[in-house]
Amino acid sequence: MNLYKGINLLSASQKRVITRERYNYITKNASFVIVSLLVIITLSLYFSQMLLVGQSENLQQQIDDELALKGDSRITTINDATNELNATIASVSVIQANYIQWTSFFVTFADLVPPGIRINSLNIDTDDLSATLSGTATTRETYQAFLAALETSTLFTSVNSPISNLIQKENISFTITAQLADELYE
Repeated sequence: MNLYKGINLLSASQKRVITRERYNYITKNASFVIVSLLVIITLSLYFSQMLLVGQSENLQQQIDDELALKGDSRITTINDATNELNATIASVSVIQANYIQWTSFFVTFADLVPPGIRINSLNIDTDDLSATLSGTATTRETYQAFLAALETSTLFTSVNSPISNLIQKENISFTITAQLADELYE
């Protein structure tokens, strides 16, 4: 049997004071632990940030060293490299806008040339969109058929042939000028 179980030596106000002190002690210790954890977390975040900044600076230094090894003094940062790439893409877009599909042009042109016509030269000036072609025709009729084929083709407009090309009946040397059709650039 426990004799002390029923003995109460403390008054109710003293019990409240002890309980309050116990809660204060627990609260104070919990606050200390929370503040300590916050300090530890803050310090770890600060040192992590410092580490990342250092690694970022090292990475930028490595990039700068690589660019210096390439010998291209125009490129000094990633932003400059990006700007140069964008300028190159813009230049390529301009070139592609003025591109003519020459393969299909020459395939179509070859279909226009009848037997008996020999083309010696074809000069194309893309600045003023003109063409000059010269060659020989075996007969006047062959030459006229070739001239008609050029005039009705989708490759050329304003086909011009001097009258002197029609003086001879056979072995006709000719020179023809024409404008390239606008459709070639579409």
